Amino acid sequence: MKTIVSLFLLLITSLSIHAQNDNAVCGKVTAFNKYPIKGAKVVAKKSKAATSTDENGKYCVIVKPNDKISFKADGFDPALKKVTKGKELNTNLVFKEGKKNVDLAVGYGYMSREDLLYAVNNLSDENNNFSDFTDIFNLIKGRFPGVTIRTEGSAPRVVIRGGGITRDVAALYVVDGVVVNDISNISSFDVSSVDILKDGAAAIYGTRGSNGVVIIQTKNK
Repeated sequence: MKTIVSLFLLLITSLSIHAQNDNAVCGKVTAFNKYPIKGAKVVAKKSKAATSTDENGKYCVIVKPNDKISFKADGFDPALKKVTKGKELNTNLVFKEGKKNVDLAVGYGYMSREDLLYAVNNLSDENNNFSDFTDIFNLIKGRFPGVTIRTEGSAPRVVIRGGGITRDVAALYVVDGVVVNDISNISSFDVSSVDILKDGAAAIYGTRGSNGVVIIQTKNK
């Protein structure tokens, strides 16, 4: 009888662990798209489960369907990501420059002072979370909430809030200082910076910039 009870309890425990693993999301948290962030706080919004990244920046946390996970570390911009079932959820936290934030990041043990100072001085182009986005349009939409992407026609178009002075409401694209007609071939991994100009700031481009301007600098420049 004891054997049967023991086997039953073992089965229940096994099923419980399996269910948890099915609802677990794992990933890695980095800075400058290179260095693991140790001890970053990871919290699932719906399940309320929380954990911290290990010395390699890795984590696993229990989530609920359509959950979102927040990532926080002092000295870095926080991030909030939606869970995709069956996929790893990696994120790159953007470091907030300044001595105070260097002291916070090093003091909490997120990065070594040597690595952080080297990254600040030599990897400024990597201090972004652009690689977290699947394409250039998702990147723009994710970084600039007031911007929409219209998909009618042959290629998506960026529409900046407050645009639409001319019949064509698509923004002007400027890549590495050159005006281009299409940005769909630009990988988010190759982007160094993105800026949005509208209203008076876009006036330097004359009537071409009347619907706003998307300025992209790539790492190849």
